[in-house]
Amino acid sequence: MGDTAAAKSTQAHESELTFQRSEFFAEDELIEINPMVRFGVISFIRGNFGPFEPSITTTVPLWLALALKKVHRCKIIPPRWLTVRSVEEYLSEEKDNEDELQSIPFYFSEIASLLFHHAPDDLVQVSNLRRLIEDLTNLRESKMRKWMQANVRDRANAIKVNNLSMHEINIHRPVLTRVLQNMYEIHVTTDGSGPLSETNTSSNPASESEPRPLPGRQLRRVIRRD
Repeated sequence: MGDTAAAKSTQAHESELTFQRSEFFAEDELIEINPMVRFGVISFIRGNFGPFEPSITTTVPLWLALALKKVHRCKIIPPRWLTVRSVEEYLSEEKDNEDELQSIPFYFSEIASLLFHHAPDDLVQVSNLRRLIEDLTNLRESKMRKWMQANVRDRANAIKVNNLSMHEINIHRPVLTRVLQNMYEIHVTTDGSGPLSETNTSSNPASESEPRPLPGRQLRRVIRRD
């Protein structure tokens, strides 16, 4: 029982870490801000941003916008898709198309989460927005579950999913890989072909050259100002 609890704890930690990494990548997305003070150009590896003038809209990476917001140097302009009206449209499209997921921004969940946490005062109708995003998320999750159950019943050998967001990919990847593995084992057992031989597996050059995962590291950024 202790092992089961430890396994669940580890799985929860890995899930949380995965979302943190997704947020880290999402912070490279560009977003508009209104600076509240005047200051010069800031240089980064990916380019220079600024100069910054009060009330003059400029575009910066999300992580820089959050850093400036934290020290009260700017107001963040939410993406056009992060409004009550836009999310209502996404929700309506999902309801009208029961057989497949509709397209949403790739970092939809990550950017929404970051702005809810760090800049709620820059969002309009925050409570309604949270509720609509939750409804949209639940609806898409329900469609994914039904779709996976249908594929299991049909004993699919391959699965193709369109319009998944980054967060949804991270959530469903473990489940989808297990489903495919189970379907493969059922297929092998049914047709009597047996598992792949060790010779074929070990002689695969792709598996030998596959890079090892890098060890975990703290996600951080460094600002250098001229």
